[in-house]
Amino acid sequence: GKGIFGYKKITEWEKNKPFVLDKSLLKWNSDSDKIPRSICKEECGIGEVKQGDHCCWVCVKCEENQYVDINKCIKCPQGFGPNENKTSCLKLTIEFMTFNSPFTLIPIIFSTLGIILTIYIIYIFIRYNETPIIKASGRELCYVLLAGILASYLVTFFLVTKPNFASCLLLRFGFSTSLTICLSALFTKTNRLSRIFNNSIKQVRQASYVSPKSQLVICGSIISVQVVAIFIWISISPPGTSFDYDDPKRVILQCKTQNTHLAVSFLYNFFLVILCTIYAIKTRKIPENFNEARFIGFTMYSICIIWVAFIPIYFGTTAAAGTSKSPKNNYKIQLTTMAMCLSLSATVILFCLFVPKIRVVVLKPNKNVRSKSTLNKSSFKSNTQYKNSKVVLQSKCPGNFEKSLTVATVASSNSTTSSPVSAKTLIIFNLLSLNYKQSCLKVQVGNKN
Repeated sequence: GKGIFGYKKITEWEKNKPFVLDKSLLKWNSDSDKIPRSICKEECGIGEVKQGDHCCWVCVKCEENQYVDINKCIKCPQGFGPNENKTSCLKLTIEFMTFNSPFTLIPIIFSTLGIILTIYIIYIFIRYNETPIIKASGRELCYVLLAGILASYLVTFFLVTKPNFASCLLLRFGFSTSLTICLSALFTKTNRLSRIFNNSIKQVRQASYVSPKSQLVICGSIISVQVVAIFIWISISPPGTSFDYDDPKRVILQCKTQNTHLAVSFLYNFFLVILCTIYAIKTRKIPENFNEARFIGFTMYSICIIWVAFIPIYFGTTAAAGTSKSPKNNYKIQLTTMAMCLSLSATVILFCLFVPKIRVVVLKPNKNVRSKSTLNKSSFKSNTQYKNSKVVLQSKCPGNFEKSLTVATVASSNSTTSSPVSAKTLIIFNLLSLNYKQSCLKVQVGNKN
């Protein structure tokens, strides 16, 4: 039934006598013997302020970068954050990549191994510079390519070190230019093969600008476009350091880099990747002895996959910075991803184009010899008019040079191919690979010059 309310004596108070309360006589409207607090409302917690009248109020939480001062939320200045009790501001620790972090150690170890391997390959190329395998690979462009690979590995150290003016300046040049050097050398290689073998089918006149000097000029011109773009970028936005305050609890020291300028650099390199891939496809059916294009093609496919994966990771973490979805180590993820993408691209080029050559030079020296005829029989499938013909090479330059070759029996007359390669073209390419000047040669196959 209903409870009966009434008065009950629980204590007495007299002047000059202590006040004694017998708690056992108290009966509260709960199962606990704890005395309820007689207040209007509980006090606000840490980082909260009161809103309302003096007896009935609402506690409102301050923002992450604010502290409480006389029942007001006060914002801390940039570079400062509230202390644990939210009563004042403290200077935040400046963050940057450190060498004891896994985000730094992994790319540094990977790049260091790559640098050691690259230097070893450069040493092998210099030591065996005059051997047939090295000569036939196009030594000049190979050295350019190795320089680009070495630069790609070195960029990692500028990415993970503490930002300063020098490192930020070198990073702008190194990050874009290192990959451009590699791609320009690959493009020049595939373009040269395409012009020599494919154009000769349509034209009697041999391809021009295929000498080593011409190749270096073409390669340097392609690289210069990226270099000029970087100088323009520097003039518009000088390199230096800045602080990132997107996260109110953190201050990140970083290089001043705008994503727009970085995207333009990516587009140019991506354009070179597309060109290299197109030319690699165009030259995929050239004779086996000269077909480095298939390895270049595989290299381009791999580089495309690497950088297509990089773009959403880098720009995705940039867009999420300062939001609730932003990962705690977003800037570390960005820098580590950039370093690993460059290193992986360099590694793919190194293993696809150089390791097979080094394997022959070092482990199979018996194959590193000039054969009596480096022409491949499959190259003459549709050139049966040269069957058992005599090939005469005469020098038009000062000096005595005359060499005769006999073309071996070719495929049967019913063998066909969609893109025949002339015997004259193959002979000239053989001599060019041995550093003979095309302008000094007169080639005669049968009765044709």
